[in-house]
Amino acid sequence: ILSKSNENSNITANNPEAINLSIAENTIKQYMLSKVFSEDVSNAHLRGVIHIHDLGYPRVYCSSHSLEYLKKYGLKLENSEIASLPAKRARTLTGHLNTFLASMQAYYAGALGIGFLNIFYAPYLVDMSYEEIKQEAQYLIFSLSQSAFSRGGQVLFIDANIHAGIPDYLKGIPAIGPKGEYTGKTYGEYEKETRTFARALMDVWREGDKDGHPFTFPKMDFHIDEHAFDQPEQFELLKYACQIASENGSPYFVFDHGDEAVLSQCCRLRQKINDRYMIEHPESLRFV
Repeated sequence: ILSKSNENSNITANNPEAINLSIAENTIKQYMLSKVFSEDVSNAHLRGVIHIHDLGYPRVYCSSHSLEYLKKYGLKLENSEIASLPAKRARTLTGHLNTFLASMQAYYAGALGIGFLNIFYAPYLVDMSYEEIKQEAQYLIFSLSQSAFSRGGQVLFIDANIHAGIPDYLKGIPAIGPKGEYTGKTYGEYEKETRTFARALMDVWREGDKDGHPFTFPKMDFHIDEHAFDQPEQFELLKYACQIASENGSPYFVFDHGDEAVLSQCCRLRQKINDRYMIEHPESLRFV
């Protein structure tokens, strides 16, 4: 109660919610070791022979979610009677996303991944200037990075999956735009907006906060496939990501192979999507 737990570096203050979490987590750990796991496993954990990660969280670990679901159906949380229509503008979409992720964090012990972030935002950015698009990027990253009300006052543990261009498997997929309506175009027709938003997001990650501090979250998971090397526009974004990595270490690089669709979340977990229906209906992308 009087001193902050050092077990989780994402908890930076010993606020009342952090104290509640610490007490609850330790209580659950004791229950799990005495009632759930065998004596051999429990003793091995206590002796340090093995480590049972997130023992105090009786829930699944990481998950990936789709922005398309929010775009198509709006925001309706399980623990709230208030529902929102699909967003008409990028700024509103960011508000929906931030609220959704804050709610979902209660159900998972680890990270929340958002796939194809810059691609699925693209239909909302048509006819915007670069400065306007960068403002949306700033609002998105600052909103997610300052949502410090999760599990004991932690900042949301978010992985933002960014692409230098449109993967081949998404180019023919109908695009969902403002009001949850299909735009009549495919995502392959939003290459310009996709790359521009990626550049704007990367600019914000490079600049950091008002004091120049790098953003811990949301993490930038930068996807690389063969087109990042044979298409000049994508190669420029790849070089820029490498430059940012050399300056502040923000980008994580995810190597995609062939036509496999991969979502990344947490520090080391990649999920391959094999279900063609999920690719053709990206609002259904969700797994743990």
